[in-house]
Amino acid sequence: MFISQKIVPSILLGVDGGERISKKKCNIGYTYGNTIFLGVSRGHRDLDGRARRVFLGLEQIYTQGLMASDKNYTTVFMVDQTPGEAFAAINNVRGWWSGDIEGDTDKLGAEWTYRYKDIHYSKQKITELIPGKKVVWQVLDGYLNFVKEKKEWAGTKIMFEIAPKGGKTEVRFTHVGLAPNVECYGVCSDAWGFYINDSLRNFIATGKGQPNEK
Repeated sequence: MFISQKIVPSILLGVDGGERISKKKCNIGYTYGNTIFLGVSRGHRDLDGRARRVFLGLEQIYTQGLMASDKNYTTVFMVDQTPGEAFAAINNVRGWWSGDIEGDTDKLGAEWTYRYKDIHYSKQKITELIPGKKVVWQVLDGYLNFVKEKKEWAGTKIMFEIAPKGGKTEVRFTHVGLAPNVECYGVCSDAWGFYINDSLRNFIATGKGQPNEK
């Protein structure tokens, strides 16, 4: 997708095909397919035709409260599979998220840990598990070696909401507490963008995720 370089800062900045255009003055993030839109304004006069159509669609989503707020990171995707199939894939975390995972990831009340080298550790408890509808993990503990506040994830909540929509299934991912004002937001939101919109979506659609980012 082409995005005009005349865009006023903080109106719309994007990532397409993995190439970041800019990230200055942004405090809202939203991922749509392979394109991540970041901004604080919903202006669109400087976009080319294709970008304008996508952005206007995102503007409607924004008004419905689906975009990331100043307290959360949210991303949404659609698949052809049933809500039950999406639910099963989400709970098979080892199929789409890189790292060493210990414990049950598909049982209500279970606690499990995630570790990726010495970079990231987190301990989650499954607090909601509604078949075909919702999965919630409470992050009990965490460690990130690349930020000053190592336990930024501790106390946050990771949520998957599943719903049929227009003959397809919508999966809405929200990391509650992963806000633009925390140090890890840029790295963590980029990572979630890959693992949710690429790896998990492919895992639901084809049974093959991409748990190791290339």
